[in-house]
Amino acid sequence: MDKAMNRVSVIFKQLQEIADQTADMALAGCANHDNPRLRDLMKRHRQLTDEARQILGPKEE
Repeated sequence: MDKAMNRVSVIFKQLQEIADQTADMALAGCANHDNPRLRDLMKRHRQLTDEARQILGPKEE
């Protein structure tokens, strides 16, 4: 379980970095679908959130 939580912590830090980079792009006016760097960041965001979801398991209701 510690290994899984450590990985989730790393994922969270990477997601924060993606958020910071995306915010910088937005402030610079280049956060749009024509920007390949933004598309790459969004793909990585999806990969990381999918991985975290797999580690954490199904959402309890």
